[in-house]
Amino acid sequence: MTSRPEPVRLLFLVGDTGGGHRSAAKAVAQALDQACPGRFAPCIYDPLRGPDAPRWLRWIVGLYGPCIRIAPWLWGVLWRAVSSPLALGWLRRTLMWPAYRGVARVAATWRPAVIVSFHPLTAQPAVRVRDGSAGWVPVITVITDLVTAHLAWRDAAVDRVIVPTAAIAGRCAQDGTPEGHYVETGLPVAATARS
Repeated sequence: MTSRPEPVRLLFLVGDTGGGHRSAAKAVAQALDQACPGRFAPCIYDPLRGPDAPRWLRWIVGLYGPCIRIAPWLWGVLWRAVSSPLALGWLRRTLMWPAYRGVARVAATWRPAVIVSFHPLTAQPAVRVRDGSAGWVPVITVITDLVTAHLAWRDAAVDRVIVPTAAIAGRCAQDGTPEGHYVETGLPVAATARS
């Protein structure tokens, strides 16, 4: 009698700022389970709005939905304001520090074989875990924006970038991302239940 090997642990980082990031993570988990039943054990974790994120960070990140519905112009201003390396670095050093701590804590507990970021603000904390860990843990970013991708999606030193469209692949090439470092696969979408 042979025993089943332990499932490969994966850490999927999302940010519940809308439904797309978590939906993409669930779609990838579903596809992996359909292709290789029981082979992978993904842990979906939200360091921005999850239960162990500080209340003030959950509140700030929670403003995303109302902001894009009520004052999309304000969201546009904020998006552009942190689209420079200097401003993005400031955001990461100030407001984002709890996310770094949360990702490090979950990674230390879960001990994943791979960390996959499905939100623009979760890739850099994953890279820090990779760079600070004794064992090298590859980091993958799955971009869920179809036409424009914020600098936060593209600037982290991840090991691979999965892009949904030719437009985003073109932006990666324009940024100087080496060919082969990004792969166009389409947007992960869960399979529908068949009746």
